[in-house]
This record gives sequence, C-alpha cells and structure tokens, in this order.
Amino acid sequence: MLNSLDTSPLDELLAFAERQDQVLNQAELLGFFYGLVITPESIPSSEWLPQVFGEKINVFTDLEQGERLLKGLLTVYDRFNHLHLQGHLHFPYCLKKPSEETVSNALDWGFGFNLALEMRPEIWLGNGPVDKQDEDDNLFASFSVVNAIAWPHEVDELFADEGCLDQSTDESELLATLLLALPNAVAVIQSYAAQLQTRPATIGRNEPCPCGSGQKFNTCCSDDRTTLH
Repeated sequence: MLNSLDTSPLDELLAFAERQDQVLNQAELLGFFYGLVITPESIPSSEWLPQVFGEKINVFTDLEQGERLLKGLLTVYDRFNHLHLQGHLHFPYCLKKPSEETVSNALDWGFGFNLALEMRPEIWLGNGPVDKQDEDDNLFASFSVVNAIAWPHEVDELFADEGCLDQSTDESELLATLLLALPNAVAVIQSYAAQLQTRPATIGRNEPCPCGSGQKFNTCCSDDRTTLH
C-alpha cells in the first residue's frame, strides 16, 4: 500500500517528539492515519498532531528540516486519504502465517487505529444500529476486537459477558485469536463508516427548511421526502 519512500521521513520526524515514551511508532502512526481517514467527520491536523507526538514537537533548530519533515508526515496522511477516497484502502498485513515482526507491527497498528476511532466516539456510538440486529452485533464485536488489541488488559471486561473467553486461554492464544479477527473487524468498521457518510439526515417537520427560505420544513420543501441527500 505504501512503499518505503512514502514513509521514510516518519521515523526521523517522530524522533523530535518531546516525550519519546508517548510518541507513536511508525506502525501505530499508520494505523492511526487509517482510522482518521475513514472517520466520517474530518479531524483537523491541529487536533490529531498532539496524539502523534504525545504533547508537542520539539522546536526545530533547522526550520528547513522541520518544514520538510512535517510536509512528509502530511504527505503520508494525504496518501491515505487518497487511497480511501479511491476505495483502495485495506488492512495492510497478511496474518495467515505471520512473522514475529508482522505480529508486532499489526498489534501496534491496531493500537493506532483504535486511537483514531477514540477521537470521535460520538460518531461510532451515537448513530444506533446499522439497520439489522445481526449487523449491529457484528459491528459491536468488531469494535470490541479493535479495543481489545489496543488495551489487552481490558479483554476480560470486554468479552467475559459474551462467554467468549475460556479460563484456560493464555495471553498469546488470545492475541492470536484477536489478530486473526482484526482484518475483518477493520473491514466491518470501514463499511459502517461509509454508511454513515451516505446516510441521509432526517429533518423535523417544524425545523427550519435547509433551503434557507426561513420557513418551516413542512411548509416549504417537505415534498422532497423529509431527507437530505
């Protein structure tokens, strides 16, 4: 999806973070960008940059270098957004027979992806079911998988009530199960995000008409089926 030239400036830029214990690593950052661009509401860079660097970036002593590195970061973000708009954004890891490095990167990616979703929880949790109960259950399970990968210490709370965990399941087995479920979970969330972007907004009959006439909707444009497209 992204070649080495696309991401090469990232490690250098992340090294400028004031708190290295808080800065995202590259895999976390790529998952974070993925989550940002699929979020139906645009999140400004001024809001998400502190999530990347913990608090703030150290002042660049070389302004030209700082401009180059920040431009590289935004270029990667724009690349993600372009792939998303073209319908070419997909989960980046093959987990059928993963190496240790792939497993580590996928776990970090999942943390970054979840971090992006947590920036707008009202979007993901405030729109009700997705029309059918089985689809709603699938969506909830997908969020649970992503959240469990991001915060493994909370797995018991997330899955215990569903009867999904066996007491004999150790941490490595659990992570393996979650990782296998991650690609589908991401696809389900991404599909739901697309539904939210295209879902028409219901207009109340007594609300101001969106055409700007100043009249109530039911006395103005209500013949257009009370929805905006």
